Amino acid sequence: MGRRRQARAAGTRILGLSPIGETDAGERWLVGSTASILLIDSVIALFVVAGVIGGGERTPWVGRTPWQALAPVVFVMGTTLLLAQGAYAGSRLARRLDLAWAALNVLATLPVVVLILVGLVGALMRREAALPWGVLLPVPGLRLAAYLFLGWALWRSRSTRAFLDEQGNKSVQ
Repeated sequence: MGRRRQARAAGTRILGLSPIGETDAGERWLVGSTASILLIDSVIALFVVAGVIGGGERTPWVGRTPWQALAPVVFVMGTTLLLAQGAYAGSRLARRLDLAWAALNVLATLPVVVLILVGLVGALMRREAALPWGVLLPVPGLRLAAYLFLGWALWRSRSTRAFLDEQGNKSVQ
């Protein structure tokens, strides 16, 4: 006996049931943008953890205070998760805060990308090795792109706004 028939037999009313694999485009945009942010911030977290565990002798600020080095990573990832969860649940306040969080992270990451690009161009102009600058560029560049993606999904994507508005209208039992 299928789940739907079991629910009907028990007198449970089923509202808005969609088959597995059929999701709204707005939901995919929101989940995809949040997942991309968490993926990039996880890579950054791995570098911080590696610095805390392995680089303590060469970097005294990390060696003496490992919890202080990990606290910003936990704060950034935790805030991203909580705001995304609130926005996904349909909270307009969480959606606005999530958009502000994305803008704040764009503003924090953009100078890093610009400084790396200036260093890269400067190294090329002086005919020095540009590889160290090129190695530094992908992580903050991808982080900037991921937060821009989230900002676009929350602010400009009609399907995401429609999905989140629909989520806000649902009643949870």
